[in-house]
Amino acid sequence: MASADTSPLQDPIHYFAIVSSLLLGWMEPLSTTTEGPPRFEGVVVDRNREEAAAFALEVYAHGLETPPSERYYIFWADASVCQSLGAGTVVWKMSIATERWAQEGHFYPYKTNNVIIVEIFAICAALETALSQIRDLQSTAEQSEDEIHQPTQNRGKVTVFSDSIDALQLIDSYYPSTGSRNLSRKARAFYYRGEIQTVFKHTHELRRLVVQVELHLVPGHNYIPGNVQAHQ
Repeated sequence: MASADTSPLQDPIHYFAIVSSLLLGWMEPLSTTTEGPPRFEGVVVDRNREEAAAFALEVYAHGLETPPSERYYIFWADASVCQSLGAGTVVWKMSIATERWAQEGHFYPYKTNNVIIVEIFAICAALETALSQIRDLQSTAEQSEDEIHQPTQNRGKVTVFSDSIDALQLIDSYYPSTGSRNLSRKARAFYYRGEIQTVFKHTHELRRLVVQVELHLVPGHNYIPGNVQAHQ
């Protein structure tokens, strides 16, 4: 995944991230590049575990409520690490009316024992899959003479479920600013900035395609089918 950062090197967050990496033994390299969009073009929905489980089951069974002119895309992401090798899995139902599932596996390109970074990587993979599907669909639609282009209106929604509350909170708390508010949490998120900025990049591209993005918690080990499929 591409790494990106927009904070100046003298920002205290750089110091805290580097010191934390030395103290805690984080293995992945710290980047000082300046590429990538600076903000998250989406919503991380905050719910308690009970509400999150109920919402995930409702979406699994009935899909999302959207206007007839919009399409929605629902993905379930999960990750695992074994012997310093990480992998992310993305699954989605072929349709609401069927139990047929599609699945993609993605190997994390660096050795790591940090499952959180691979969970963020799995969310990146889900957004990348969404981008591919939406681009293919919109490319086909734009070739149709009956297509009505309305670039200022939302034409779809991507919903990604993850059972990693840490990954979701880190994505939600990463802001490349120079302020000192909640510096310890910012420093922790800053360490994961490579994967987080890739999430930002994908949401930025989806927004350009007039598609909304929402990230949701799905509590693990609650027998929610989408999470079970991604965990297998």
